[in-house]
Amino acid sequence: MLTAGGQETRLGHTDIAKDDRITLDGELVTVVAVMATPDGFECIVKSPTRGLVEAFLRPSQVAEVKVVSHDGGGDPGRALTAVWARWMAWSVPRIRSAVLATRPLRPYAHQDDAVFGVMLSQPRLRFLLADEPGTGKTLMTGMYLAEGRRRELIPGKTIIVVPAHLVKKWIRELRRFFGIDAHPITPEIGRDPLDLRADVDVWIVSVDLYTHNPDVRRKVVGTRASWSLAVFDEAHRLTPTSQYLSAAAQLAELSHHLLLLTATPHRGKEHYFRALLHLLDPGLYPWDSSVKDYGDLPQRPGRDNFLRRMKEDLRDLDGSPLFPPRFAETRQVHLTPAEADAYTAVMDYVDTWYDATSVLARSIYGKRAASCIPSALATLKRRAALLAASQAGKVDPVAPHGFDRPDFDGADLDSDEAWEAAEQSVLQARSRDRKAELAAVQGTIGQLEHALTSKDEPAKWQAAKKLLADHGITPASGGQLLVFSEFADTARWLAGLFGDAGFSTEVLEGTLDQRDRDALQERFLAGQYQVLVSTDAGGEGIDLQSANVMVDWDIPWSLVRLEQRAGRLHRIGQTRPVHIYHLLAPETREGRVQQVMLDNLTAAARALRGRIYDLLDATADRAGFDYAAAMAAAQRDPDAVEAIAAGVPDAEVTGCRPSTRSSWPRSSSRSPAPPGGRSPAARPPGSSSCAPRTGCPPASPPAASA
Repeated sequence: MLTAGGQETRLGHTDIAKDDRITLDGELVTVVAVMATPDGFECIVKSPTRGLVEAFLRPSQVAEVKVVSHDGGGDPGRALTAVWARWMAWSVPRIRSAVLATRPLRPYAHQDDAVFGVMLSQPRLRFLLADEPGTGKTLMTGMYLAEGRRRELIPGKTIIVVPAHLVKKWIRELRRFFGIDAHPITPEIGRDPLDLRADVDVWIVSVDLYTHNPDVRRKVVGTRASWSLAVFDEAHRLTPTSQYLSAAAQLAELSHHLLLLTATPHRGKEHYFRALLHLLDPGLYPWDSSVKDYGDLPQRPGRDNFLRRMKEDLRDLDGSPLFPPRFAETRQVHLTPAEADAYTAVMDYVDTWYDATSVLARSIYGKRAASCIPSALATLKRRAALLAASQAGKVDPVAPHGFDRPDFDGADLDSDEAWEAAEQSVLQARSRDRKAELAAVQGTIGQLEHALTSKDEPAKWQAAKKLLADHGITPASGGQLLVFSEFADTARWLAGLFGDAGFSTEVLEGTLDQRDRDALQERFLAGQYQVLVSTDAGGEGIDLQSANVMVDWDIPWSLVRLEQRAGRLHRIGQTRPVHIYHLLAPETREGRVQQVMLDNLTAAARALRGRIYDLLDATADRAGFDYAAAMAAAQRDPDAVEAIAAGVPDAEVTGCRPSTRSSWPRSSSRSPAPPGGRSPAARPPGSSSCAPRTGCPPASPPAASA
């Protein structure tokens, strides 16, 4: 019985004739000639691959040959399905990204290169992906996860550890772009005596919950835990001074593949960088927590373990630059008489009532006084409220690690929680004369409240209004602006100023829950309001590229935070040049040092066509400049501010950049004079400060291929 055109036909000895098409050896052939014999059929057939071929068919074999007829009786749907199935069976093993072919994502060249050129080729991935903010590290992780599962490189479960405010974003983007259903690990799941659900392949947990909740910790790294892939987002938080690093080390040991994601892996300290690499491979990258000075021996990880690309070198799908240019400018402002008097009053109070060695107290009050009068006023009122309460049995609170040191060495300057705890330790400190200090605080509060009645507009507000006018951002234009402040008190006050000026304004601060945070971002991207005033809670994990102008109202003491802020606007999807403005007042203790530092970094960035903006921390470290120590020194000794500023590395030094692929700048020993930096006089006259170090590029280096 043969099937011909979907119908059954009984074949006899005369059923094979010239021009019939039959199947022989799995191949469709055409009968050119046929002669019947007593034993069967002697045929000459034409094969599409072998030409003319002789074939003999016995009568018993004729029934096994499929004769194709053109009677039009076949099922076209089944025929097309068969053709499609055969094509897919052939093509799927031959395309690099079968999973992505049906997803709403078209990777850029740098993403494709990282995932398919480096990561998927490794049978055991231990990798630090350190591309700049806004280059799509989350999407590259999703690409690796989706394709790795298809190729059975990741056959088991995956755990992704992220900051708490990014948990829902990861879940949303994995589902949207890759069809992956990730589930969050919650405290309730941690308390459940049963193992994690077997039907869930991808879990996401906040780094704080994993580190500090013992129930969740047991679920993730207990004796029954095993992971094919572990991912740490914002891995720069895994520092030797935090508990995150030891928690990450536990998970790294239980995971076959390990992927660390951060735009700032160095953080200005070779010690921190080596700690991250040690997580990947302790044998290949040994690290001793007690060693902090590596001299001129930087760690140079290979491409199999480390990858970092600069935005200026990345290309769009058509070969054009993927990112528009970015420009940073320091705007110097001069305090109004009322602001200057208020600043002096605050610092006089601190110098009088806090111990002479308390750099932390001077830093906390000084930063707030430099931000705005209302911020300093709010802090003083909190101190007054604590002084008004009884101090019986009260002991001085302990400041977080590093914040109690005169140079802030080891302090986690990127942590909002650490700064909050440090401020509380200052405000709650016991007073040597509670009643007298309370009177002094109330007197200072009165001075600040009087300063608020001044008819002069705040100096930074005047500068901000001019920037708005320069960029044509008016209440009627619909133009947008992003403003960063270090303090929620300042952010709320600024929202009032912008609102009074006619701008629709919203505030992003750390108390905002994830749902409200996501809604705020969506409204901004949709252009439903014009000005977003954010604390550093909005410095990571949020996309705001509908705006292209940003103002740093306060300059953080962490260059990592400064980099992260800029990444909110300068990221994939931005179509206009990005303008970043740093507002600072040289009359403040820290302002003069910040002015010199930012001016020099900006000058170096211009010479390198922007290639320094993503390496601020590493650049300062290579030049032997400890930014936090310099800020602390300026607060400790205001008379030495000019000497400290003179120690800031100049544009020639900062313009000597390290390799961006597989090496990092060399750690250099820090000179004690002037505080925070190496004295320019220590260099031979007329010599280049960067000559002994890793190769200096020319002023206009050739662009690397994407």
